[in-house]
Amino acid sequence: MRLDVCSTLPTRLLTGTWFRATTNQYLSKLLQTSYSRGKASRFYHGQIKTKLPEYETLYLAQNQFVALKEVEALLGSQEGGLIANPEQAWHLQPIEVQLQRVVDLTEQSVQEQLETSVQEITGDWKAYSPRLAPTQNLGLALFQRTPRIEGFLVASARVPTSSNLIVFPSRLLRKSLVWYRFTDLDAKQHERSIGGKKRTSKPGI
Repeated sequence: MRLDVCSTLPTRLLTGTWFRATTNQYLSKLLQTSYSRGKASRFYHGQIKTKLPEYETLYLAQNQFVALKEVEALLGSQEGGLIANPEQAWHLQPIEVQLQRVVDLTEQSVQEQLETSVQEITGDWKAYSPRLAPTQNLGLALFQRTPRIEGFLVASARVPTSSNLIVFPSRLLRKSLVWYRFTDLDAKQHERSIGGKKRTSKPGI
């Protein structure tokens, strides 16, 4: 994987609705990402190497199906049949994004620049422990070498034909926004948002 080209990768605007699967107890906290600093994931080193810079990440799914697969709320496969995981009840929350600079790693041309593939991006990153996985090095390089990007699109490891969006909350630009509205158990509506752009609420939205 050629990480030295990260600073030259093209970026794009990204607007639309993405999703997270959650439980009711975390419904008001979906944009809180401080926990991610200490948790290793596919594109973040966690605390494997303490001298590496820490940063927060927010994972969003392209659609409801991907969101449920990512948290293992659905077991099995589309080909062999799917069943709901009986251990937990899940809530699907739409989240709106308005981002200015996103790297799209689902594009073949971008993968060719990086000399990587969907197979490498969606592969078994945990097998590299205690070393950093190639995808963790990629996430670090995108954060360190491209200070103006707000996040990146990648193929979902659970559903490779669909995408995940990984956002760097600390890098959101002045005109960018990530937000959602939810109703609590007392039927009261609330709104949560992160980003530099101030959201103007309108009746019925």
